[in-house]
Amino acid sequence: MPGDHRKEVTVDTKISASSGHEAALRQANGVATASMRGHPVFILPSRKEVNYKMRLFGVSLGEGTTKVGDVLTFSLPSKITCPGASVWCLKRCYGWRYEKRRPVCLKAYHENLALTSNPQEFERIMSGVLPRITPCFRIHVSGDFHTIAYIENWIAICRAFPQTLFWSYTRSWAVPEFRDALEKLRSLPNVQLFASVDETMPLPPSNWRKAYVYSDPRAQGIACATQMRDHGSCLECGFCFRVKTGDVIFRVH
Repeated sequence: MPGDHRKEVTVDTKISASSGHEAALRQANGVATASMRGHPVFILPSRKEVNYKMRLFGVSLGEGTTKVGDVLTFSLPSKITCPGASVWCLKRCYGWRYEKRRPVCLKAYHENLALTSNPQEFERIMSGVLPRITPCFRIHVSGDFHTIAYIENWIAICRAFPQTLFWSYTRSWAVPEFRDALEKLRSLPNVQLFASVDETMPLPPSNWRKAYVYSDPRAQGIACATQMRDHGSCLECGFCFRVKTGDVIFRVH
């Protein structure tokens, strides 16, 4: 956040990644953190297989980033698929900046959006593209849950892949008519869904995991260990998709 030079957060309510990440993981899920450090290595399906299926079905999956790690992702164009975005969020949208730098990605995201216009076909395509051995999957590096039918698609997809850990951050929780569908999605045992908030937004229901930004005075939880450079990637850390409780605090991208 421009002008925000905090390196750590208050120990009582905000645990810095450098000093408290391991302890917070133990507190959050009641397991020894050594199991996180020594978590079984994820073996992803071959890129050749995934790329062939993507071409066959006409869908674009991200194949990981420096921050996320070697993880498959699905994205949509930013802003136009973000009905719960605040003015604060729209002004600082990292997805939009990324799309401006990489038009090929924007084109792929629009193609993905076009696929979602036919919910039954979209569900069939995703079920065909995702390998059964996919260990974890990030829903939306860009974009958000933009219709109830689309949320219901992801409920069906996540149920079809019970061995895959899905995670996502959403502001669509702030859209009242989406809340019931999102509650069903986040209730699945293999899904971790965070309510993204900033200081201009109200807080979600207390039982939701929250994704804060540093500038929000209400922020509490784990400082993103990848941004703090305690872990090399989301895949290495695993707090957001392996642990079932606890909030996270992000620097503005």
